[in-house]
Amino acid sequence: MTFHRFWESCRMLRLVIRLLGFLALAMGMAVGVHDGARIIADGAVSLTSLGAALMAAFPRLAAMIEPTAARTLHPLIWDPVLVNILLLPAVLVLFAAGTLLLLIGRGQNGLAACAL
Repeated sequence: MTFHRFWESCRMLRLVIRLLGFLALAMGMAVGVHDGARIIADGAVSLTSLGAALMAAFPRLAAMIEPTAARTLHPLIWDPVLVNILLLPAVLVLFAAGTLLLLIGRGQNGLAACAL
């Protein structure tokens, strides 16, 4: 594989990572607007958890998470770790994931400097 082809594949990987980061930020913004509208309408603060957002967006996938994780992962990973992640506000998780993906996918000085 020549250097040019290797560099092009790295650029494409960075592009995909950045697109996923922007998608996560856009989904976080949508969930944030939804939560904000619900806060204004209800008069009380209630943020959508990641588990509730997954259940609303992908009900069959969300229903398979617990049995699959319980069968394939160590029980201590499922109960204290993944359950607490699913209870976090979706806005926080999506913004953090989007920011991390954008940092990983940025240019040559980014976290993913094409060290494949």
